[in-house]
Amino acid sequence: MQRYFASPEEYSSGEQNVVSRLPSFADAMAREVFSCNSLGERQMFLAVVESWIRWGSIAMPEGLTIAIRAMKFVVSDIEGVTAFYKKAFGFELENTITLGDVTEHVLRLPGSELSLVLVRHGDEPVTTGTSYGPLVIDTNDVKTLVDGVLAAGGTLTMGPLELPTVTVAMVNDPEGHSLELLHLPTGEIDIDSLKLEDLMPN
Repeated sequence: MQRYFASPEEYSSGEQNVVSRLPSFADAMAREVFSCNSLGERQMFLAVVESWIRWGSIAMPEGLTIAIRAMKFVVSDIEGVTAFYKKAFGFELENTITLGDVTEHVLRLPGSELSLVLVRHGDEPVTTGTSYGPLVIDTNDVKTLVDGVLAAGGTLTMGPLELPTVTVAMVNDPEGHSLELLHLPTGEIDIDSLKLEDLMPN
């Protein structure tokens, strides 16, 4: 089996192109991801890869570019959840992809480079887990957006909390996927101004 990552010795010695001996790093990563036996294993593998890249312990081939293109939610009622995101947030259905019994709805906010993809795997049961964080949606008016979420069939799980440098609320879509609605008036959070009790539910 070919080794995809640099050893600590190779990395510390400055050998930064270990991965370049592979015909395609992206193909290798895709094979690893789709060899996972479950969605949870895939998410865990991708989280590990992200941490390696972040801390520099993965050898990246020269010229390789990486960007996040989309976030995927697996759903039971793809038409119903699509309607929710269109009504609550103004997402537009950009494309529908069907491969066998798998259907994907590619949604995008006007002007956004990132997509939200809703995926339905035939009749496979879907359960929401706790191994992923919320999808963060930036807005200039958290309260108004919360009202829209509730009107579209979502639920409020926290907030809205109005703090000195951030307003935040947590909501769920109709199938329980967690969303964080965020407003940063100054463009960043002043951690020093936050108190733990401000973040705790009453």
